[in-house]
Amino acid sequence: MDNAQKVIGYKYSDVNLLVEALTHSSYVNEHGGKSYERLEFLGDALVDFIVGEYFFEKYPAYPEGELTSVRKMAVCEDELCVAKCMENLSEFVLLGKGASINDKIKADVFEAITASIYLDGGLENARKFVIRNVDLMPESLKERHEDYKSILSETVRKIKKTLRFEVLSTSGLDHEKTYEVGAYICDELISRAKSNSKKKAEQLASKLAIAKMRK
Repeated sequence: MDNAQKVIGYKYSDVNLLVEALTHSSYVNEHGGKSYERLEFLGDALVDFIVGEYFFEKYPAYPEGELTSVRKMAVCEDELCVAKCMENLSEFVLLGKGASINDKIKADVFEAITASIYLDGGLENARKFVIRNVDLMPESLKERHEDYKSILSETVRKIKKTLRFEVLSTSGLDHEKTYEVGAYICDELISRAKSNSKKKAEQLASKLAIAKMRK
């Protein structure tokens, strides 16, 4: 686990906490031990608090609604699964046969690691880990999380046309499916996009449709 600690940037006194944070339930089902699920529960609350505290102190002019909005963006699955450390840390996650890393597992592991650091070395070390690895720039968060589907829906409504989305195809195993979604305006296919969830694919297709309509 030395290399995993290097990626995390924290040296554990009790390395068993790190092993637990990196252990998926599918591995436990085959080999025994503890999965990261309890640590994830604690880590979810810790990440929420640390990020909320950061925005509260860093942006004193932000009203409550704005603070809530940017905090939710920063701690959502889409952000935590691409936290800086996760690209290199994913290879250390212990999985059972047939299981593979996906965005949910990456986000869960990030929260579990946060909790393991907190239990091993206290809140300040956990805070350093989160702030070092999560994007806490409101403008970049807002740009990535803009609701393109709502924007497209409003645009289409104004020109008195109809909008619908349709799943064009799916691929992959049940726990790691890829969806291809098409955006139709008045039954004409305007754009298509793929993602690991229908919601994300709809947003990507909407973004492409908006760009096409603006040309």
